[in-house]
Amino acid sequence: ANPIVGWVDASNSALFPFRAASHVSATGVVVQDMEGFVLGSCTRFNRAIPDSFAVEALACLQALHFARDMGF
Repeated sequence: ANPIVGWVDASNSALFPFRAASHVSATGVVVQDMEGFVLGSCTRFNRAIPDSFAVEALACLQALHFARDMGF
């Protein structure tokens, strides 16, 4: 599908697998415009994460907060 004019994409991913024994993870966020140009990126180190579901939910929330903080 073609991107909608004026929209940006905030993608997130785990930078390394969730470590159940230590309850840590990291999130990477990249914000791109409709042409694929990177407008910003960040990483977040997360502690006290109970499970892999929480890792995914937190990554989504962090991507939304980062995009909001950038003014999108």
